[in-house]
This record gives sequence, structure tokens and C-alpha cells, in this order.
Amino acid sequence: MSNKKGVTLIELIMVLFIAANLFLIVFLIYDVGFKVFQQGEKRSGLRSDVGRAVSLLTKDVRLASGFTVANENSVTFWTDYNGDEEESVGESITYSFSGISGEALIKTDANGDYAVLDEVVEFTLSYDSILVDSIHLISFVLDAAKDFETFKIESSIKARNII
Repeated sequence: MSNKKGVTLIELIMVLFIAANLFLIVFLIYDVGFKVFQQGEKRSGLRSDVGRAVSLLTKDVRLASGFTVANENSVTFWTDYNGDEEESVGESITYSFSGISGEALIKTDANGDYAVLDEVVEFTLSYDSILVDSIHLISFVLDAAKDFETFKIESSIKARNII
């Protein structure tokens, strides 16, 4: 009997084949996990953006001292910053949406216009009264989309400073 040391070519090929398959399986598992993670990140980012917009709108409306314009896609109100109980220059705030899907929700105040939320699909408002002077409660629907993900929120805000 002869003692042969080493590996045959067939054994080497089999080991390489098995190792390659194991690396492929590990890569596929990693790739699927990474894609799921990215989807969660996108969804989380959109929810965060919508939440930030709703938080800003809620804070502003709760401080409103009176409403001046109220329609389906925009609302204008004033906040009595100087304590004189009258609407003064720089106290007016407007939230508006053009109604065209993909455009921004715009806030206009004393500092100018800026986008509160980009890529809005829907922003509709309804009120507890048809008379602007009698509005105390605003209900809204805000729907936004980003990278084929959508997030929709419906809520109501009560203006606390209106008697």
C-alpha cells in the first residue's frame, strides 16, 4: 500500500463548489435583509416628515386667535403675538396646497413662504362652521408620497385661543 498525501483535483473542485454555494446563500440572505431595511427607512422617513408637518400645523392652529380665510385647500388665521387682541402685521399664518398631487404644502408667515412638506398627494380641510368668525375646530386629511410609499393621516385640531 502506498501512502498518498494531498488532495485530488475532484476533491478540490467539490470543496470550491460547496464554498461558493455557501457564500451565495449568505449573500442572498444579506441582500434580502438589506432591501427590507431600506424599505423600512423610506417608510419611516415619510412618516417622520408627515408627523413634523402635522405637529407644526397643530401648534400653529392651537395658538390661533381668529380665522380670516377657510376653504378646502387652505386656511389663514392670526395669532395675537403682541397681546393687543387685534390682528396686526406679522401675525397672519397661511397653510395652503395647490391641489395638484406632488406639490408641496406651503406655510406663509411673517418670515415668508416655505414648504412644510414636499410631495403632498392630498391636503383637504373641513371646519365646524361655515362662518369664518365661528370656526373653532379644523379637521384635515394629509396624504404624502415618496418613492412609491404613501402615508395618510386624518385628524382634527381645536383652536384654544378663540372664545
